[in-house]
Amino acid sequence: TYGFSSLNTEQFRDLFQEVSGQDLGAFFDQWIYDEYYPSYQYFWTATSLGGTTRVIVNVAQVQAWSRIFTMPIDIMITTDQGSRIFSVPNSQAAQYYSFDVVGVVLGVELDPEDWILCQKLEVAPTPVPEPGAVNGLTLTAAPNPFNPRTTISFEVPAAGPVQVDIWDAAGRRVKTLNEGFLAAGQHAVDWDGSNQNGARLASGTYFIRILVDSATRVQKVTLVQ
Repeated sequence: TYGFSSLNTEQFRDLFQEVSGQDLGAFFDQWIYDEYYPSYQYFWTATSLGGTTRVIVNVAQVQAWSRIFTMPIDIMITTDQGSRIFSVPNSQAAQYYSFDVVGVVLGVELDPEDWILCQKLEVAPTPVPEPGAVNGLTLTAAPNPFNPRTTISFEVPAAGPVQVDIWDAAGRRVKTLNEGFLAAGQHAVDWDGSNQNGARLASGTYFIRILVDSATRVQKVTLVQ
């Protein structure tokens, strides 16, 4: 339409509205004419429903320097079966979203591909334990972020089989750090950022998962090269 010529902001907006079929007035007003950007805080819980897992995600806009932004947000839920991205509308100071997924939830990430100019903070990174979880099962990793290695510390409330695995953001198990019987009490194992074959993994987000009987804990860690 405007080949080999120029167009103003309103014409640019109108073209996008025509192609998308959406009213983009609010979007252009807040990003072109207004100042600043949104600041998101979010937390989530996961509840087993038998064959599926219900994930409730709370997203709050906490910026004090501007009005509430109206725009879609991508939410990525990672389970031991893989990752799935949901796009949700967001236009309030606090909103709840409900998703049903398959598998054990390893993590939830807001705007995973960093499309939005914003601040974002996960305020409750450790998921709620599954029903039947054993009291006293703990899991931490330090340093986090880490390079070249992190120490994974965990407490086992009773002697028995314990499995500690590393999963990537696509829901693939990349390394098993422990698989066998452990006594009750404190234990620790180092992870050097490598996969099962010893190859160094790329920078990014990974999930440490400990499994004791039917109880699980998950800790998100960031590998920085």
